Amino acid sequence: MVRKVNDYIKAHKPWVRFGIGPAGIAGTSKAVADKYGVRPCPSGSDWQYNGIASDPLAWLSEGSIDFISPQVYWPIGHSSADFAEISTWWCEVADKFDRHCYVSQNIGKNSDCEFLTFPEYEEQIQLTRDVAKNDAPGYVFFPWADLKYKRHASNKRQYLMGYLRDHMYQNVAFTPAFNWMKVTCPGAVSNVARNGRELTWDGPDNVRYSVYAIPKSIAPADFHKEAQYLVGIS
Repeated sequence: MVRKVNDYIKAHKPWVRFGIGPAGIAGTSKAVADKYGVRPCPSGSDWQYNGIASDPLAWLSEGSIDFISPQVYWPIGHSSADFAEISTWWCEVADKFDRHCYVSQNIGKNSDCEFLTFPEYEEQIQLTRDVAKNDAPGYVFFPWADLKYKRHASNKRQYLMGYLRDHMYQNVAFTPAFNWMKVTCPGAVSNVARNGRELTWDGPDNVRYSVYAIPKSIAPADFHKEAQYLVGIS
């Protein structure tokens, strides 16, 4: 089913990225891990495969998804399922099959991780950045709405969204490039013009454009698409 869904998407809209967020533990069996040439997952059981017939290692190995977003819904250092160890394993596996891994965490009001402090979420995000491969760090929040659920942090009640924006997401960022997807250069834009704060140009459809604002003091040869100069993505 997964293979057929991916084939259908790529046949109609090849630029669309298709991924799945499976249960957070897979491939714990040595036999399964050996089959795919990876080390066994450091925690848990084979429940995912035997219980719900979910086989994320198969999807990754045959390239039927573009990214995996495992539900690693535990804290760092958890006695039975350590976020750090499991996230590192998933990134290794995704990289082996030239796919991306964006680890998912449950931030729901009634989740097992409700007791996590804001700095602990920050620590998890930084860990995923440190262990990510293919220049493709990523972190998924579930459910999205609870980013605006107020919790106690720094002796006051505030939103997780606001805290992370101030501490971890200060800059605009690109979606990581998928090197296995065939693309062609769309060509240069034309008729670039600025009217006050409005920038316009002509170019092909179905293309996203990145806009940078570079200080006059920086020579063009010294500009290397630094993140701090990225204004936005159209």
